[in-house]
Amino acid sequence: MNPFYFGSSKEPLFGAYHPPMAQEAMNSAVLLCQPLGLEYLRTHWSLRRLADMLSRVGFHVLRFDYFGTGDSAGQSSEGTVERWHNDIRCAANELLELSGRRFLAVVGLRAGAALAATTDGLDTKDLVLWDPIISGHSYVKELRRIHDSRPGSYYRVHHQSIPKTNHELLGFPFPPTMQDSFEQIDLLSGFTNNAENILIFSSRTIEELPQLQKVFQMRGATFACEIIDDIGDWDKPSKLYDTLLPNAIPTAIVNALVSRK
Repeated sequence: MNPFYFGSSKEPLFGAYHPPMAQEAMNSAVLLCQPLGLEYLRTHWSLRRLADMLSRVGFHVLRFDYFGTGDSAGQSSEGTVERWHNDIRCAANELLELSGRRFLAVVGLRAGAALAATTDGLDTKDLVLWDPIISGHSYVKELRRIHDSRPGSYYRVHHQSIPKTNHELLGFPFPPTMQDSFEQIDLLSGFTNNAENILIFSSRTIEELPQLQKVFQMRGATFACEIIDDIGDWDKPSKLYDTLLPNAIPTAIVNALVSRK
């Protein structure tokens, strides 16, 4: 793994490049788009492991932090969907230049899947959506519900209610501007990625699947969805701070991308 900074010298993004470890490299390079907020922390190990798995079978892989997240430049409160879309395009270009590959595969998890699916201008061969956020409005509403019901030992001991704020969710800055921009995301009406092949791997049933399939068919993309019994405790307050260690879905993602080499 090679950590580095890329993009603007004034506001650089942090990336972790995993070169192929197999003797023969795959034709595609794989860009991983991470979740946001607390889910970023919970899944950091899983995405690093997925990157290692992909590099072992011959893929060039890049993980990166969006502006205002992780080790990239910017304050946590400064991120917007428009900025993160630009970051995804920048990271994709960086990866293709690093790898010398012609084809790009993008794997997005949760909010990362929603951001990847609504980023236009990406010459994407394969788009993999792992437990994707379908509606930004519903996602923010669910985060608010979990935030309001989360464990709060300090406040319980002191018999105080957990303070409510419009500028923070689950310990991460989430000001109204950021909230408003994310609420506009809707894969049913705003899917703009031009991927040739779209794969969904989900740990739960997706109610919007028939509508999604119509959207993908209208764009002329091939589409497949697989529901896999794997760890996906996204909306359980009791599991809020547990690291997610899935195995079945990462393995399925690697196998699917290898089969499309």
